This record gives sequence, C-alpha cells and structure tokens, in this order.
Amino acid sequence: MNLHAFNQLLASMAASHAHWLACVTVEGCDERRSEEIGALAVDLAITGLQLAFPLFWETRRMSRLDTRRGEALAQSISLADGVYHVSVSNRDAGRSIGHGTLADALKKSAPLIEAVGRCVTSFAIGQFRLPTLEQGWCDAAFWLHEALAEKSDAIAFAKLETALEVLTRAENRSGSEARIELILSAFIAWRRMMCCRRNRPLQPSNLRSEWSQIGPESSMARGRL
Repeated sequence: MNLHAFNQLLASMAASHAHWLACVTVEGCDERRSEEIGALAVDLAITGLQLAFPLFWETRRMSRLDTRRGEALAQSISLADGVYHVSVSNRDAGRSIGHGTLADALKKSAPLIEAVGRCVTSFAIGQFRLPTLEQGWCDAAFWLHEALAEKSDAIAFAKLETALEVLTRAENRSGSEARIELILSAFIAWRRMMCCRRNRPLQPSNLRSEWSQIGPESSMARGRL
C-alpha cells in the first residue's frame, strides 16, 4: 500500500475515534467486488460482537467507519410548558470500557466468536461447509445488524422479521408467520424461566393473538423497505 494513502487512512481513523482495522482476504474477485465482500464480512464479524457483548455496552451503533456512525454528540432543544430543555448525549465511538474488559468479554464468549469467525471466513472465501445453514446465518446476521442500527422502531421491526425469515428459510407469508411464531414461542418460553410476567400468563393463544396484530403490519412495512 502507498505510504501516503496508509497515513491518510490512519489519520481518518484517529479523527473518528476508530481503533480497529479489519484485514479481510477475498479471492477470485475484481477489486470492486472484493471491496463489497470485505465490507459485508466485517459487518458479519461486528454482528458476532453485538451478539456476544452485554446489552448495557450499547453495541447497537457498532459499525464500519464508512457507515451509520452519525455525530459524536446528539443535541436537542425542546420547549415544554414555556421552559426550554437541553439534551446532550455522547455517542462518540471508541469510548473506553476499561483495560482488559474486551479481552475478558471475548474469552467468555469464545465459542460464539469462533463459530461466527468460521461463518465469516466461509462467506469471504465463498466456500461454505454447510451452504444452506451458513448462508442462512450470514443473511440473517446482515439483517440483524441493519435492524440494530435502525433509528425507526417500525423499520427495525421489519428488518428483524426479515432476519428471522431468512434464518428459517421461509418462502411465503404463511410460512413466515408460522416459523416466526415458533421462534417467538421458544424465546418466550426461555424468558418465562428467567422471570414471571406480571400482567397475564402467556399462552399459545395469546401469542397468536399478538402476532395477528403485528404480523400484517410488519409484512407491509417490510414491503416498503
């Protein structure tokens, strides 16, 4: 690489508080296509970190330098009852999480990180050991990453549904609803073991009722993406 170009890249990373540089090997493609595959491979790797790290780390905004990073500070001024209110949120990337914290998190989630790494490698080189399973995971991980970065809850929900659909290989709306209902049932069964719902016990009929309300809206929202 040209030294000047490399220095420019490092300067751009420093200005944006980006401290990780991904190196992706892509074979058998022209330069433009290899850049696309490399970028997607990095997105998949980031999704693996988002799945592995604690929710309170606020990993939803993890992304490549050239994607949805946004401003470092989010500021707003609102007027309510004749009084102005100022809100400032620090959304800068690369904030410190404490020495050794990252290494500890990676160690605790090593099986997940290793499994994701194998899928990312298969995607980058275009050779899947289990094509249907690994390709399905990569497609779902892409839509999950997109959903997490989405600011609109309505659009984020539609993208999450798309992630579930491609993960379960649903090919039509009826198949989509049935399989997503199955996934939600499994998730809520797990949640029931973690805590008790205070309002009402969740029965399969309740789940179908809730899905009948949000399912069609989600399908229409996804159609507008």
